[in-house]
Amino acid sequence: MTQSDLTNRREVDLSVPIIRLPVWVWILSVVLLILPLLAFGLLHPTTLGNWRSIETILYLILLVIAHEIVHAVAWKFASGLPWSRFSFGIDKKSLSPYCHAEAPMEVRAYRIGAGAPLVVVGILPYVVALLTADSRLALLSAALISAAVGDIYVLWSLRGVPDGALCLDHPSQAGCIVYLPEA
Repeated sequence: MTQSDLTNRREVDLSVPIIRLPVWVWILSVVLLILPLLAFGLLHPTTLGNWRSIETILYLILLVIAHEIVHAVAWKFASGLPWSRFSFGIDKKSLSPYCHAEAPMEVRAYRIGAGAPLVVVGILPYVVALLTADSRLALLSAALISAAVGDIYVLWSLRGVPDGALCLDHPSQAGCIVYLPEA
């Protein structure tokens, strides 16, 4: 898809500055950190707390980078955009890392890419942590589930967007600009 595919469409900006996400998103972030850890602690009470802090912090940094790479990979394969249409960086205001798709894609592909990191670097590793009683993996995956609240917000904001819409990832905010087909 190209910018010319956006002509004759109604534009709706569904993005928000990361630091201005609604309060419920920040509350959800805390809940999504605490609940998995509580559940893990109930299932594996003797293993909770066996973390090496420096290693854990390094793993967390790597997993945050992986989160952004998963966005790109999912958007690439769901949308067919070339690799050259993806950029990575860190937002200077919020210090949030990001992956930005620089071309429009169908809303279905955008949803897949927005939700993929929650599943791939959050939920799946958490399931592995539960099965293996790995407390460090439980902590890391809970942190990554919690950190995906911006993506959850983006998916929530797209809930009423019809399948024929195109999305253009916002370059500096959480979310996208939606281009709806003219009725």
